[in-house]
Amino acid sequence: MYHKKTSYDFLYLFRDIMRCGSFQKAAKEAGCTTASISKKIVQMESELDITLFEPGSRGMIPTAAGLYLYDKLDTVLWNLDAMLQQAKNIPPESSMNLNLGITDMISGNFYRQLIRNFTQNHPDVKLVLSALSWPDRRRLIDGRMDAALTYSIGLANEPRLTRKPIFRAKPCIYYHKQMSVGNVDMISVESFRNATFICLNTDVAAMNMLRDLPFEPQNVIFAESLKSLYLYVNAGLACTVLGPAQQFYETADIAFFELSDVEYTIGIDIVWEKSNVNPAVSLLVDCAEKVFPPIKREELHDPF
Repeated sequence: MYHKKTSYDFLYLFRDIMRCGSFQKAAKEAGCTTASISKKIVQMESELDITLFEPGSRGMIPTAAGLYLYDKLDTVLWNLDAMLQQAKNIPPESSMNLNLGITDMISGNFYRQLIRNFTQNHPDVKLVLSALSWPDRRRLIDGRMDAALTYSIGLANEPRLTRKPIFRAKPCIYYHKQMSVGNVDMISVESFRNATFICLNTDVAAMNMLRDLPFEPQNVIFAESLKSLYLYVNAGLACTVLGPAQQFYETADIAFFELSDVEYTIGIDIVWEKSNVNPAVSLLVDCAEKVFPPIKREELHDPF
């Protein structure tokens, strides 16, 4: 049985012996005697209740248990060293960090003003930004990320998270201005009846929004990434249905048509884990309330 009093020094010693190949070589490298190393290994075996070495014709040789431990131990100790180094780099409590994830489909034009306002008003807070893709959502739930800017439909049913809605609007059809959609002065949703649509194969919301069109698209392409989706739309080969504040806002040649007849809106929330007590999260929420106009209750109609 493993005893908590066992020192990590023993584990490092065991690893060094295995790397050197013998007690004698390990003692020489450590600048101590073979007897002292043997004594420490005997103590380690007693505390762990494991036989790590046994006598052989050429001295002490590792047991099967010792070989198994060594095979797993190198990675464990490497991770431990890395964690200890990261812990040393954590700033004093007098300074604050805010690890903020941003959904990788959100337009920079949308969040840039919020970030600029936050850093100007709270220069004492160290802001760390990272892209938040769908597989990364666990980083928010398990506390490795303080907060995130994410779509209102993302993580919507996760009970461990708190949400602050900051933006809502109707979904839109995005298309290239040179795409053949009839008279640009009289464009309507019917202008896209014969168009090819494209959406991410992981975007359940987009597929649901396609079903809310007054017609069933005749041809739907599924893309593996946002870049692929963008290439199709930018080439005028397809259009797509997305929520507001998407990266397409930053492309001058891509226009959008708002689906005003749908009953719901979609938008951006600030999301954080309920037990997170980082005061910088509240500062971010206060900043967002100043940057974005208040959302009316009737606008908070999420589709899913």
